[in-house]
Order: sequence, then structure tokens, then C-alpha cells
Amino acid sequence: MKNDLVIFHYHLFPGGVTNVVMLSVRSLLESFPELAHIRLVCGSDLHLLTLLNRLAELGEEMERKVSIEVVPEIYYLTRDASPGGPGVPETAAVKRLLLERFGGALWWIHNYHLGKNPVFTQALLEIAAESPAQRMLLHIHDFPECARYDNLALLDRFVTLPLYPTSANVRYALINSRDQTLLTDAGIPSTRAFLLDNPVPGDTLPEVDTATVRSRLERGFAGRFPSYQAGAPLLFYPVRTIRRKNVLEAGLIARMMDGPGNLVVTLPGVSEREAPYSALVEECFTDGLIPGMWGVGSHLSEAGIGFQELALSVDCVVSSSVQEGFGYLFIDGRRWQKPVFARYLDVLDGITDAVDDESAYFYREVMVPVEGDIRRRTLEAYHRRAEEILPYLPEGSGDSLFTAIDEGFSGDSIEFSYLSVDDQRDLLSRAAPSDLRGELTELNRPLLTALADLTQRRAPDIAERIQSRFSLRAFAATASRIVDSFEDEPSSPSGSNCGGTADGDAVHRNLRRAFGTLPYIRLLYQ
Repeated sequence: MKNDLVIFHYHLFPGGVTNVVMLSVRSLLESFPELAHIRLVCGSDLHLLTLLNRLAELGEEMERKVSIEVVPEIYYLTRDASPGGPGVPETAAVKRLLLERFGGALWWIHNYHLGKNPVFTQALLEIAAESPAQRMLLHIHDFPECARYDNLALLDRFVTLPLYPTSANVRYALINSRDQTLLTDAGIPSTRAFLLDNPVPGDTLPEVDTATVRSRLERGFAGRFPSYQAGAPLLFYPVRTIRRKNVLEAGLIARMMDGPGNLVVTLPGVSEREAPYSALVEECFTDGLIPGMWGVGSHLSEAGIGFQELALSVDCVVSSSVQEGFGYLFIDGRRWQKPVFARYLDVLDGITDAVDDESAYFYREVMVPVEGDIRRRTLEAYHRRAEEILPYLPEGSGDSLFTAIDEGFSGDSIEFSYLSVDDQRDLLSRAAPSDLRGELTELNRPLLTALADLTQRRAPDIAERIQSRFSLRAFAATASRIVDSFEDEPSSPSGSNCGGTADGDAVHRNLRRAFGTLPYIRLLYQ
């Protein structure tokens, strides 16, 4: 491992990527005492105190090796930003800043190309092409090609070089086996695209008085939610209420259960784009359409509860998400020794061997009956959506998309996650004891039976199995192997792809085609 490392991210606010960054810092410092200095570079000093507190948890010796530097030029740009516009830095100036302040060290860059700051992206691409001695590890948590068409539009306004550099001074880290396969199939050599599982700490779980925690939970929050059922099993969904989490589906499942059950969702969606969906979901809880409670995560301390105490006191961890990167929730659920009930996602292919046993159930669809008006409205909406994204897809790839739409929405039932949010809410409101509830139950009997069984099951301790794959030590070993790979392939002259099977533009086109399919244009994303 190199003696000097620079880790970049647009911001280090509390959240998924920041958690990975902080765990990776801990992992590397614990495994490689010779690592002299890690510089964390972000674009905003907001939440800096929280970050410093997390660094202090490393202990004084390791904390001394970490510094934080704020570079506003790499923070998010607004979606309407244009080259030369107000508040938009110049690419040349950002390049110069990066090389003068951080040049020579290994750069570890998280989500370098997501479309949050395309000036930063363009500067990195130019440096990769022009400075073969500057080594970069591009850590991809999310792809802009994956249902982020606004981000692609912003990238297209700024980025003039191939979005996926193929020069020998670049390596890619992918957080799941699906993404690694997508990138190598798109043209990045397999010797440069590595699977790097997110690290999972092996901390010992505390003893918890479950009865006390649940009593405090009910006293603190149940009064706001008329369909909360005292003493019923807790179905724990610890997420922000954003569209890709598909929370209304989890609410429908909770409502369809044969026996009582409470869905507990922890956090609201707070961004401008997610707040309307979050407010609609909250309304479904407060109107009694979903049994359980919502938004309790930010107020647990007021009720005398810690987050981990709550996690260790629930009956089952659930997920109805239609899009994930790594899948911490599935691993955490089993780490907390809770059964896991979740929608199956292809990103789970590489981790199910660690969590899949009699205490985990993965469903693939929730089918709902639809009338002619809903079917026609849904079909028309998907045709419009496909027309909107055609300019972003490679020529000829739209035909298969339209075929999938016509075939997917021609029957008497539709997969719930493909309905618009308004139609989801309407169906949820009609799912009271009625003929519709009976149809819903019959269409989804296997998954409802499995969920009822899981809420009565005590999950075994599989911490050893999880740690053998996802420990901090395993993360550090893979990271070291990635860094060592630079020595196996000396830096190439500018522009050379050293054996790549495609150029960077071709990789980008191939990924647009791979993600330009029905699952990634759900109306839920609009």
C-alpha cells in the first residue's frame, strides 16, 4: 500500500458513501501501519464536526494520520449549470489545483462520473489522459447511465473526453458482481475492473431489553399512526423514503399479511426531488393506509432508544427496494440476527451466498390486478417515457424496449413496482377487506406465507460467515491487490488503452444500452 493516499468525494455528509469511506480508512490504517497519511478531500465543510467525531473513534494514533481538506470546486453543481456560467469553475483551474495540491499520491475517487460535478469529472479525465504517472482508482457506487438521465444531460454539456478512461494509470473498483460484469462486458479489461465489497465491521452486538425498547417505541410514536397494531411483529425498513426504495410496496405487503404486522420506516426523503414522494408515503401512514409507523429514526433518542437497540428488537428486516448498489441492509439484517424478507435484485448475486438460508426470503414480484383504464394509462405512460429517453440510447436499442413495454402491460395484472406512484397509492387505499384484497392475497400467496413464517423465526448467528467475506481485513486485502496491479502494468503513453477491448466512448454507449431497459425506466423514478 502506498505511503500517501488521497480520497476524493463531492461531500462527506452522513450517508452511504461516506460510511464506506470512513470504514475504508479504518480498514487500511488497521491493516497497513506503514501507510503514513490519508487525505480526505471533499467539496463542503457541512457536517465536518460529525466527520471529526468519527475520526476520533479511530484512536489517537490512527487519527493523526488522517487530514480533511475542503475544495469547493469539487462540490455539486446545479442541474442547470453550463460551461462558463455563474459559480461554475473552469476545468483548467480545477486541473491545476488537483495536480498542484495532490499530484503524485494515489487518488481514490468515489463516483467520479455520476453527473454531480461534470467539471471535476472532465478535469479528472484530462489528467488521466495527459499525466500517465498520476494513478487513479475510480470507485463506482452508482452509474449515471442507470436511470439518471438528468445527470447524463449535465455530463453531456461539459464532458468532451470518453467517460471511461482506458489508460493504464486507471483502475476501477465496483461494489457488486453485476456492476463488475457490466463494465467488463462493456469493454474495460478485466485486469483493471475489480470487485471491491463494501467493508462490514465485526463489532460485537450489545445485549438489548427488547420489551423495554418496544414499549418506548409505542409510547413515543404509535399515537400518530392509527393503523399501528400494539404488540404485532415489527417489519423494519431502515431507509430514507426515496423513490427507488419503493416503500409503498412494503406498505401493501404489510397490509396484505394474514396476521397483524407493523411496517417501521425510519427516515424521510429530504432532497428537493424526493420530498414529494416522502410526503405522500408519510400521508399513507398517518391516514392509516399502512399499518406501522414512519419517520421515527430522527427522533429515537427523544424516546430513549438507540438505533442499534431498535434494530436488535424487531422481528424481521424487510426491503422492497427496486435499485441498490451494494446491499448493506441485507447483510446488516443477518448481522443483527434477524430474518430478512426482500425483493430480489441482480446486485445480490454476489452476496446471497453469505446471507441466504432458511432465515432469508427473496421475492421477485408483487402482482396486482388492473382494470382497463389503469392498464391503458400505464402503457401510454411507459411509451412516453421510452420516447423521452431514446436520445440517450444507442441507435437501434429502443426497439427491444418498446417490445418489453407492450408485452409487460398487456395482461390482467401488473407488477406493483411498475405502477405510477399515484396508482400505487390508489390501489393501497382500495386494499381494505374487499374482493380486491382477496385477489391480491391469492396472487401473492407464497411471499405472504413466507413473511408470516419469518416473523416467527429466530435467525441464527452467521457473523463468522459474513466476516469471512466482508470484514475490514478482507477489504484491505482486496484494496492492496488493486494498488499492486499498477505495478504489473506500467503507465502507458497518453491515450493508450494497453490492451483494452473498447475505447471509453464505446464503454459508455454499451452501458447506456445495458441500462436502457424496462426495470430502469419505472414510473417510480419520475
